[in-house]
This record gives sequence, C-alpha cells and structure tokens, in this order.
Amino acid sequence: MRGASALDKLLQHESDRKFAVLIVWERVGRTRFAPAATKPPPSSVLSRTSDARVAQFWDGGQLTSSAFQDAAQKHSGWPTDELVSHEGVIWDTLLVFAPGGRWDDAPPVPIYAGGAVVDVIDEVQKHL
Repeated sequence: MRGASALDKLLQHESDRKFAVLIVWERVGRTRFAPAATKPPPSSVLSRTSDARVAQFWDGGQLTSSAFQDAAQKHSGWPTDELVSHEGVIWDTLLVFAPGGRWDDAPPVPIYAGGAVVDVIDEVQKHL
C-alpha cells in the first residue's frame, strides 16, 4: 500500500504529463508480506491512488502475471530479473512501456521494470 501512495505522489508531481496508468491488483495468497491479498482491495486502498489517469483492476485469476511471465520467457528484451514475484505472481512491481506500445498477442517489452514500488519510484520518474 505504501507503493500506491508513492505512485500517487509521483503522479501529482507529473500532473502536466500525458500518460495512462494501469494498476492491476492480483491475488497473492497469504504471506507475511500480504496477509489479506486474497480478495479485491477495499476502497480505502484503492483511494491511495486518486489521479484521473489511473485505472485499477482486480485480477483474481492472476492472468496478468501469467502473461508477463510468459512474455518474459518467450521474447528477448524482457527484464526478467526485475520482476518481483512470489509463487508465480508478479507483485509490487512497476512496468513502464514506451508511448504507443500495444498488447496484441503478448505485452510489449517494457522500457523499465522494477520493484518494490516504493523503492523504485524515483527511477520510474526518469523513464516517463
């Protein structure tokens, strides 16, 4: 949740820039890091990122993580070492894609990937 707050601060700082932000919340399973990440986040968590450029989605089937991991294995250029994962779920990770990138049969290769979000937010800003 600290990552969502850090992202919101970045978006406030970059309020004049045009880009879209997609936040995908996935079922992570019960861990000491995410004890309640087995259901969609409550509105109190979603509201931590309030910028109009943000769309948030719940992916309980972990389809997004599967697609990113599949793309990372099949397509060169994917930053596999930077994908923060736990039991096959990519989480607490920011991916930045070039303008005009399209997700056709596979997601495009990101120009930046890193996590934990709160730790990489300054680096992300350099890639916007």
